[in-house]
Amino acid sequence: MIPCWIQQKFDIWLRLALLCLPLLSIGQREVYVHTSDGNLYEYNLDVCAPLLIGNLGTNYQGLALSNDPQYLYAVTGDQLFRVDVTDASSVTLGTLSTPGFSGALDLRSLYMLDSGELVGVNSRMPGEVFTINVNTLVATYRGDSGADWVASVQQIDGEIYVASYKNWQPSPPLPAPDTDLIRVQLNPFSANVVADITGLLNNTIVDALYPFRDADPCLTNAGENLGYLTESNFFNQIDHTNGGALSSTACSFSNMVTVIAMCEVPLEEACTFDLLVEYDAYDEDKIFCEGDPIQFNAILDPPTPVGIYTYAWREEGQATVLSTGPTLNVLASTSTTYVCDVVDTGQAPAYSMNSDSIDVTVVPSPVIDFIPDISGYGSIVLPTITGINLLQITRYTQPAVSFSSYLPGSTITSADLDTNPATFTAIADNGSGCIDEVQFEINLQEFFVNIDATSTELCPGESVVLNAMVVPASPLGTYQYEWVVANTGVVLGQNPSLVFAPQSTTQVMLSVTDTGAPTGTLPAQDDVVITVSDNPTFTLPTSIDAFDTYTLPAVATTAATDVITFTDLSTNTNLAAGTLLVSEAGTNTYNLRVNATSDQGCSASQELIVTVTSSLTDDLFPRFFTPNGDGFHDRWKPNSETFEVESLFIFDRFGKLLKQSDPRIGWDGTYNGNPMPSTSYWYKATIRIGERRLKLSGYFALRR
Repeated sequence: MIPCWIQQKFDIWLRLALLCLPLLSIGQREVYVHTSDGNLYEYNLDVCAPLLIGNLGTNYQGLALSNDPQYLYAVTGDQLFRVDVTDASSVTLGTLSTPGFSGALDLRSLYMLDSGELVGVNSRMPGEVFTINVNTLVATYRGDSGADWVASVQQIDGEIYVASYKNWQPSPPLPAPDTDLIRVQLNPFSANVVADITGLLNNTIVDALYPFRDADPCLTNAGENLGYLTESNFFNQIDHTNGGALSSTACSFSNMVTVIAMCEVPLEEACTFDLLVEYDAYDEDKIFCEGDPIQFNAILDPPTPVGIYTYAWREEGQATVLSTGPTLNVLASTSTTYVCDVVDTGQAPAYSMNSDSIDVTVVPSPVIDFIPDISGYGSIVLPTITGINLLQITRYTQPAVSFSSYLPGSTITSADLDTNPATFTAIADNGSGCIDEVQFEINLQEFFVNIDATSTELCPGESVVLNAMVVPASPLGTYQYEWVVANTGVVLGQNPSLVFAPQSTTQVMLSVTDTGAPTGTLPAQDDVVITVSDNPTFTLPTSIDAFDTYTLPAVATTAATDVITFTDLSTNTNLAAGTLLVSEAGTNTYNLRVNATSDQGCSASQELIVTVTSSLTDDLFPRFFTPNGDGFHDRWKPNSETFEVESLFIFDRFGKLLKQSDPRIGWDGTYNGNPMPSTSYWYKATIRIGERRLKLSGYFALRR
C-alpha cells in the first residue's frame, strides 16, 4: 500500500477513465478494485474495462476473498469487515485480538488461504505476519516478514508474497522509490527477499499485488504469475520466482483515483455463466392448479456460450430427464422442485456447468361431478354442486343473462331464463384461483292435463269415455295416472283412458305425475262433472181392446217437455198421439212401442198391444160351432153372402196350422180324420169387400 499522503497527492487529478462503458459479460481475468474515493469496481483485464459496483462509504486498506463469492473481507487497522459485492454494502465483524502479541495491530493487506484463514501483514517495520480466524476474530502472530512498509500481500503457487517499500519515512523529503519482493512461508515460518524489483517499476511504487493468469482460466488450466499495479495505475506482470519482468497487460487505470486495495474475482464468479430458471408469463409466487400447463425458461448470461449450451431438466431427486432444450413444458400435478443443469461445452470442466431450480406449488383442482340437463315444469331448484376438492365457493351462472349468479338451492323459474332451454354453468373455486366448470341445460316446460270426455251428460245405465290430454305429450320419465271420485278417494282407474258408468251425477278428478320431474314438482290435475239424468216415467197398460177404432192417447210423463212417440213394430212406423187405429172388418192387432224422451235425451219405453175388432166380425165369422152331427153348426165357415173369402187358415192355440179350408165348405173340427178337442182355435182370412181387400184374424170355439 502507498502512504496516505501519496494517495492524497493523486486524488485531486486521478479519475476513472472508462466508467461510461456498457455493462460487461463475466470476464475471464477479473479483479476487484477499491479506490481512494470509496468506490468498488469489478475490473476486466481482458478488455481493460471497469464496472462500478458501488461506493463503500469508507476506505479499507486491504481486501480478500471469502468462501462465499458474494462477500469480501476488508480490513483497516485492527477492524475486520465483510463487503457485499452485489451492492457495495458492508458490515463490521469486529475488532481483532492478538493473544501473545504486545505490539500494535495495523493491518494494511489481506489474503485468504485455502484453509479459510486470512493472512494479514502489519503495515510497519518489521512487517509482522498474522493468520486470522474469521470466526473467532483472533489474529495469531506467525513471524516477521522484514518489510519496511507493506504495500500488498498475495499467494501464488501456494507461496505468500509481500511487496515492501524500503527506507520509507512518513514525511518529506521522500526517499527514492525502493521496493523488495519478499517470499513468506508459514510452516515453518520463514521470510526472504526474492528480488529488488525497483528497476521493474520505472522508479514507481507498487499499489497492489494480484494473481495474473497467462491464459483464459475459464477455458484451460492457466499458469499463475504475479501481477501488480503501480502507483501510476499500470497493470504489469513479474516472475515471482526471480523478480524478472514479464509482458505488460496493456491495461491501466489512467485518470482514475488511487487504488488502495485489490483482490482477484473468484474464478467461480468470473468463469461461471449465470443461469436463472423462471416461469414463462407467471409471477414467482404463482400457485398452480392441478392440470395447468407450465413453461419454464432457462435464462443464461452470457446468452452466447463459448461452445454449446446443453440442457437437462429433471424433477428434484429424480434421474429422468424431462427436456434437453432451453424450455420445459409440464402439466402441474404435485408440488415439487424442477432443476435445470446447463453445460457450456467450451468451458473448462470446473466451470462448465451451472444449475438452478425453481419450486412449484400445486393445489388440487376442483372437479365437479357431471350435471345432466335439467327439465322441469314451471320451476326447478338448482341442485347442490358435488365433486372433489370443492374447498370454498360453488355457484351457478347463466352467461346469456349478463352472467347472473345463483347459489345452489336457488329456485329458477321461466322468468329467470333468457332463452328456453338456457345454458347454465356450474362453477367451483377452491380459493386459490383453481376452478372447474360444467355446463348443462335447463328446460322449463308447462305441465298440465285436460280431461276429454265423450259426453258429460248421461242417462241411467250409460257410460262415458274419459281421456287424459297431457302437455307435454312426452314425459321426462313416465306419466302415472290416477282417476278418483272427488271427495271420496275411491280410485276408478290408473290408465290414460277411463270408461265410467256412474249411477248418479259424479265429479271425477284426474291426477298425473311425471316420474322424471324434479323433486317437488306437483302433479298436473283436472276434473269433470258427469251429470246423470233420470229417465222419464209414464203409466200405460200393456194391452188395449177396442172395437172398430182406437185413438192413441196423450201420455202423461214426469216432465211436460218429454216427447212421446208410438212405433208400429210391424211397419217400423212412428205414430203420434191422436192417431186413429181402425178395424173395418174382423180383428186388427197393433203391436206398438211407446217411447218417452226427455230434454236430456233419456228415454223410457214399453210395448203396447192394441186389438181393434170390427163390429162386422161376428157377422162374417161364427164365434163357435158344434160338430156333433145334429145338423146344426156342424161346420165352421164364413158367412160369405156379402163378401168374398179369398183364403182361410185355421190354427190351434199353439199356432199349428190345422186346415187350409175352402171357405165354402168350412172345417169339420178334425185333423187328419181325428176329432179335435173342445177349445179355442184361430183363423186368418183374406176377404174382399168390393174393391177393398182385408186381412182378418180372430178366434172361435169348438164345442162338443
